Amino acid sequence: MTARIVFRITVVAVLVYSAVTQKCPARGRSESSIIGWMLRGHVYDTLLAELPFTCVFKCRQDNRCQSFNWVISLLTCEFNNRTKEARPEDFIPNPERSYYPRDLKRVPLGSIQELPAETCDEIKRSEGHAVSGKYWFSTVKSGTFVMAYCNMKTNGEFDIDECSVSPSVCDINANCSNTRGSYYCTCKAGYTGDGKTCQESVFFLINFFFLDTDECSASPSVCDINANCSNTRGSYYCTCKTGFTGDGKNCQDIDECSASPYVCDINANCSNTRGSYYCTCKPGFTGDGKYCQVPSECNSYIDLDEPGRYWGNNSGSVICDQRDPKFVNNKWYRFVGGAGRMMASYCIPKSSCSTHRSSWINGDHPTSLYTTVTTTVCMHWGSDCCERSYLVGITQCDGYYVYKLQKPTSCSERYCGVLDANDACFGTAGSDVCACNPGYRGSPCSGR
Repeated sequence: MTARIVFRITVVAVLVYSAVTQKCPARGRSESSIIGWMLRGHVYDTLLAELPFTCVFKCRQDNRCQSFNWVISLLTCEFNNRTKEARPEDFIPNPERSYYPRDLKRVPLGSIQELPAETCDEIKRSEGHAVSGKYWFSTVKSGTFVMAYCNMKTNGEFDIDECSVSPSVCDINANCSNTRGSYYCTCKAGYTGDGKTCQESVFFLINFFFLDTDECSASPSVCDINANCSNTRGSYYCTCKTGFTGDGKNCQDIDECSASPYVCDINANCSNTRGSYYCTCKPGFTGDGKYCQVPSECNSYIDLDEPGRYWGNNSGSVICDQRDPKFVNNKWYRFVGGAGRMMASYCIPKSSCSTHRSSWINGDHPTSLYTTVTTTVCMHWGSDCCERSYLVGITQCDGYYVYKLQKPTSCSERYCGVLDANDACFGTAGSDVCACNPGYRGSPCSGR
């Protein structure tokens, strides 16, 4: 009986998830969950979960997560670092599982070190559209992740240029030659070996041991000013410094900010400097520029949902926020449900929201996403619209406001909510008379 109930709940959850994801396709593709199928061989983590929605939220928090399998019989999420598009050969039927693609902000395969690809073809299949450029790979050098160039303009197989990797896949005294699907190394003149390891030949040592000139000590330098010079027996070589490109004799600054994929977080600005760059999170976001996140208060707040908190509710009783245990100084709060959605930005009538002293914001709400303003909350009582006041912080989150409130110092004070900026009417100081904004009428006020 329990198994059947779990299965029915699973089907309902999958259908709801499918409807939502089909209305909001990710990256231009219509993606939804698929019952009875799984992606095998790409699980990097698991999590116990009674419903797949838990897996959805966990997947959104991990840059590695591309999709997940939900194991119905074990109530477990299996998080994958690949999609079925990237690995169609591993997408197989399984009656105990359902497959879910990541629904929001999926990180492109190969774009970060934590999510390296194996081939350029895999990137192309995963993203549908990919441009030529450098990507992270796990297969070029054993035991490490490196960036290599992918030529996405060739027909058929898309090739990794292993010779673009730094440090080189070949010996320092070898030349690297890229081929379709591979590469080879050949030792330079005067050296012998397989190209991965090169040693000076006996003949070369005999002829140049006593004749070597250190070209790197010459003035002016034989290399570009933005290159390092390395002396070798009988010769030398130049390599451009990090942040520059060229043959070592001529080096130009790399504009990392124009690279694709973008070197900074999507919510950061990139500033190119000579030989380097730096990332700064956009206003309202926090982080080091490589990773930026929304203000913590937009994800961690206390709900104010009592219907009696709505400004138009006056039950005749007097309710005090001073006695409400959920009020603590400098905590963040959000108006939801019957309490309204925000606080009014003008004096509302006293004795609103089931109390004596009714609150309103004596200032403006922030107008930009994820920005915060500090202003004042006024309490209307007696003949004064601002008979008492407290400092308040207001942050604009995605579709709602949160408020950093203080615990009132006396009874008969309460934080009141409204539905929108024109919902409440103006209160004349010391009066209960209600006057709507121009173009609105009624109580609550509504558009004509």
